[in-house]
Amino acid sequence: MLDQNTFTETIRAVQDIIRTSAEPMTREEILSYFKDMDLNAQQEEMVLEFLSTPHDDPQPEENEPETKEAEYEETAEKEETKESSAKKESAKDSVTDNISTSPMFQMYLEELKDIPEYTKEQQIDMYKKLLVGQLPLDDEEDDDINNVELPEEKQETEVIQSNPELLEYGDKAAEILSYTIEDENGIVTDTIEKGTEFIIRVKLHFNQKVPEPICAFSIKNVQGIEITGTNTMIEKNDIGPKEAGEDVEVSFRQKMTLQGAEYLLSLGCTGFEQGEFHVYHRLYDVCNITVISDKNTVGYYDMDTEVKIS
Repeated sequence: MLDQNTFTETIRAVQDIIRTSAEPMTREEILSYFKDMDLNAQQEEMVLEFLSTPHDDPQPEENEPETKEAEYEETAEKEETKESSAKKESAKDSVTDNISTSPMFQMYLEELKDIPEYTKEQQIDMYKKLLVGQLPLDDEEDDDINNVELPEEKQETEVIQSNPELLEYGDKAAEILSYTIEDENGIVTDTIEKGTEFIIRVKLHFNQKVPEPICAFSIKNVQGIEITGTNTMIEKNDIGPKEAGEDVEVSFRQKMTLQGAEYLLSLGCTGFEQGEFHVYHRLYDVCNITVISDKNTVGYYDMDTEVKIS
């Protein structure tokens, strides 16, 4: 609520200044006398209208119940709530209209038309390729997200980053030359989507004759708990005796059922000679595996449960 006496005295004072001023007062100069009264826009317009209208007798009679200035104040206060909402809506519509007709906004809409829509599976593929630097650039001829291929050697040496703190040991009668992890699309990556198939490939080189080689892998979580793993003997798929100089590639294909998290992969080549167990080459915590998921269940892995309600 404005102080009526202060407002009235200010109106009178500004009237005197306007009459005696050599130059016409600007809108800003007039309103500067009312800056401490927190007038709204409508009240400001009413003050300016009143002061711009000539008045023969700006001094009201002493017994007049209300001055002209007080009438303006009262009217403005009564209409303030009603007009405030209307002004806000009008301002909002004005801003919206200005934006929608802006040339920059129209250019932005045109650019949005050129952005293709991707399925959820394609978006995940793009994310995985982006993580390993395989997402094509805009100026490349082939921008199909499913057709990004790198030479095999480059994939093995640059895509899968080995852990610099891995634990390696063994007599190397058989040696792990290289390894890769491939997602369901055959892309070499250490990022796998939960629920999809992936392959772990291990290349072995035999420096000596090995009668019963076994190739294995295991996966542990970042807390060091071994979650899962298998080997060629457990899977009843023997490599068979190998002579010195021979190479072999072992592929483990499986479905990723682990929860979305970070894991460590370990690889090994062992075997039996005359009934005794030998470790030829082991790489503990050789690299990281990232599992991405939009739904994690309880525990270490997901049983792919189907729920029906009837």
